[in-house]
This record gives sequence, structure tokens and C-alpha cells, in this order.
Amino acid sequence: MKIFIEWLTGAGLADESEILGLSDDEIGGIEQARSISLPSDYRKFLSQCGRYAGLFGRDIDILYPNFLSLNKEFYEIADEFGIDYRPPASAFFFSAYQGGSFHYFLCGSDDANIYVLNDGDTVPGVVSESFTSFMLNAISSYQDAFFQNPDKSWML
Repeated sequence: MKIFIEWLTGAGLADESEILGLSDDEIGGIEQARSISLPSDYRKFLSQCGRYAGLFGRDIDILYPNFLSLNKEFYEIADEFGIDYRPPASAFFFSAYQGGSFHYFLCGSDDANIYVLNDGDTVPGVVSESFTSFMLNAISSYQDAFFQNPDKSWML
């Protein structure tokens, strides 16, 4: 099921021709380079639209290859601003907004929560109970930003 593609096209953020995912080999390379196993919902997102997703993700680092450096960037910013919190070693940062808001999940765990650490936070908060629900809300927010009174029937 290509749920992420359906949501992006349904929200009017992209035509299918504007959506491009990563290959299984590319996703496997990311896992191998980090010695992790990515959650299945995130793997589906990457395979469906992880490289390009139309209007979605243009102002955040959520698409390939931008997310690859987020773990390193988080620690650099944490050191610069004196943030003592360090996430578990299994944390995978998949999204950041202007270096001030970082989202991550834990790999190899039954914990499917999406965590966020914003400017000024000393500990993360849970922003979503799953990657899929995080993406549903993110795509809906993008639709709201681009269109006045958008049709939300794609969310049903």
C-alpha cells in the first residue's frame, strides 16, 4: 500500500510524477552505515517518497540526503547551546527545522513514539505515537500552509 503517496497526492502537494523514493539498496546502505534497523513505517516512507515529495519537505530536512547529517548536527547544536540531554544511542534523527527543532525515533525498539527537541528544551517531548501519524499531521499542516480551506477527504 502506497499510503504516503496517496496522502501527498490527495492533499494536492504532489503529482505522482513529482514523488521519488529510495531503493531498497539505498535504504539498506543507510542502515548498514549506522548499524541500525529502521522501523518498517519509516522504510515505507523512504521507499515511497524519501527523495522527493513535491511541495512537501521543502523547508525541513526530512528528505534524502538532508536527514543523513541530522544526528551529527543535533550533537553540535546541543554542545553549542549547552543542552545536556543526550538521546539513547538508538535514536535516529529523521527531521529538523532550521536547526531549532529535531525529531527522532528509537531504532530496534517497540517504542514507536516520535520525539521532538525544540529550541530551549532540556528534554524531549513525545509529538506523535507513530511515524505514520506524525506524517499524516505533517502532510495536513503543509496542505494548510499552501491552500486556503483545503479538502481533507484524503485523510479519511
